[in-house]
Amino acid sequence: MSYHVFLFRLGNQSLDRDKTNSPADIPSTKKPTPSSQSPGRTGPAIDLTQGSIPLNLLKLSWPMIVGSSLNMLGPTIDVIWVGKLGSTAVAGVGVAGIVIMAIMSAMMGMVTGMRALVARSIGADDIQEANNVAIQSIVVSGIIAGVIAMAGFFMATPMLSLMGLEAEVVDEGAAYLRMVFISAIPMMLRFMCEGSMQSAGDSFRPMTITIVYRAFHIALCPFFI
Repeated sequence: MSYHVFLFRLGNQSLDRDKTNSPADIPSTKKPTPSSQSPGRTGPAIDLTQGSIPLNLLKLSWPMIVGSSLNMLGPTIDVIWVGKLGSTAVAGVGVAGIVIMAIMSAMMGMVTGMRALVARSIGADDIQEANNVAIQSIVVSGIIAGVIAMAGFFMATPMLSLMGLEAEVVDEGAAYLRMVFISAIPMMLRFMCEGSMQSAGDSFRPMTITIVYRAFHIALCPFFI
C-alpha cells in the first residue's frame, strides 16, 4: 500500500513542476518588433527602407536639388545688384566670394557629419538618440560659427589684403565680407536644422524654408545693396 502512495505523490510532484515551468511563465527572448516598442521610439514619417529604391531616391532628392539650386543662386543675385555700383564693387564682392566659399565648405563638413549620425540613429529606430545628436550638433556648430564670425569680422581686411588687391577693391570686398560673417551664425543654424530634417527622411520642408528665405533675399537685396 505504501508503494502505491509513493508513486501517486511522485506523479503529483511531476505535474506541479510542469505547471511551474509552463511556456507562459518562461521569459521571452524574442526581440520586440518596431511596432511593439515603446511609444517614444517611432520610425520616421517616410520609411525609406521599404519600396522601390529609385522611387525613394527620387522622392528624397528632388527637393534637395531645388534647395541646393536656390542656395547657389544667392551670390548671383548679389552680383546683379552690386554690378550697378561699378566695376570696383563687383571685383570686391567677387574676391570676397572666394573666402565665403572656403568657409562654407568647412560648415558643410559639419553638416555632413551630423547628417550621417542622425541618419544612422533613424535607421536604428532610435529617435531619442537622433534628437540628442541633432541638438548637440546644432549647439556645437553655433559656437563654432560664432567664433568664425567674430574672427572674420575683424580679419576681413587683412585676409583680402593677402591677395595683393588694390586698396579700393579690398575696401569694397571687406565691407561685403563683414556682413556675411555677421550672418554666419543664423546661416549655420539653418543648414544644421535643414540637414537634420533631411536625414530623418523629410526633404520637403527644408526646400520650403529655402524658397521662403530666397524670396526674402530677392525682395530685400535692392534696398540693402
